[in-house]
Amino acid sequence: GVVCSLLTCGADGVDPSTNPAHCGACDLDCEGGGCSDGICQPVPVAFGNDYVAGVAIGETQVIWSALKCTGVTCPCLPEDRESGSCGVFAQDKADTKDSHPSRVQLSDQQSVRPRVFENRLYAIRDDYGVDAIDLATGAKMDPPYPLQCSADVVVAGAYVFCTTFEGGIFYDNLVAPSLPEADREIRPNTAGNSGFYGLTADENSVYIRNGGGPDVTVDLPIVERITIGSDVIDPVPVWAEPAIDDGDIAYHDGVLYVVRSGALWQVPVDESGASMVDPGVAIVGLSGSPAADDRHLYFSVRHELMRGIDRQSLETFTFDDVQAADVVAIDPKYVFFSDLAAGALYRAVR
Repeated sequence: GVVCSLLTCGADGVDPSTNPAHCGACDLDCEGGGCSDGICQPVPVAFGNDYVAGVAIGETQVIWSALKCTGVTCPCLPEDRESGSCGVFAQDKADTKDSHPSRVQLSDQQSVRPRVFENRLYAIRDDYGVDAIDLATGAKMDPPYPLQCSADVVVAGAYVFCTTFEGGIFYDNLVAPSLPEADREIRPNTAGNSGFYGLTADENSVYIRNGGGPDVTVDLPIVERITIGSDVIDPVPVWAEPAIDDGDIAYHDGVLYVVRSGALWQVPVDESGASMVDPGVAIVGLSGSPAADDRHLYFSVRHELMRGIDRQSLETFTFDDVQAADVVAIDPKYVFFSDLAAGALYRAVR
């Protein structure tokens, strides 16, 4: 017999595997992208930058940091600032590369990883302080947080936290900056620790992905947790094995997703966050930066964007002519990711 693959949407029969207005389900509109196998294909959000170093999502906007690169370095040079090709930008989520009337430049600073908390953007500055920018008005907090940051920034409880490439962890009061300088340091820079730090947070905690490598002289746990709400902010191990390499980290609903040794690991934490359940085997090899919510876990593997929520339900996305890099951000409607080869930012309806 003949297998009918059409879906009735209203009075019409449509093919949900290819119809961009009903992709995979009735009324799931791909908003300018194609539909392939019931999955919305991406559309370019922004071109014209050598490197998309970070992406974050606000209530109505997508925010990204764009760098102009020379060799292996990506400084924001004076001419790049003047031309508006380097810094932190924002536009409405539905805008595209060809139509972006809402696009604004929020900062001309070389920010690696912008973060959003309660519709305020936190972005590391060239002088290693942290800008706080109201996304509704574009107004910056003056002066910025006087921290010494260069790697990652995150907000938890009543504090803003950041790290350095050398192993230092700093924080400041979110509501009434600034704490006395002596009280803003959790751990000093660790001589010889050249590993990259990743940060993630829930409502009252910060999780730290420590770095490692052949040049590291001080072994730190792979993951530590800082509990917010007391006068003493002291990291405790969550995954106590020594960090042997660099990697990123994400948190969702009691589970940490940790990049380690070219693989993505699931690390459940208990209510205190101070213990680790053996994650078993790695989910998949060579993972990029993860992003998770109640529906899916996204990360990049060998230039493809992967989607799943556990080891048993992984699916592979293969987008034509797109090389998915390690910058991924999601909200309930969209996934945004970078194309490292083209220096572009893409959006796809989930």
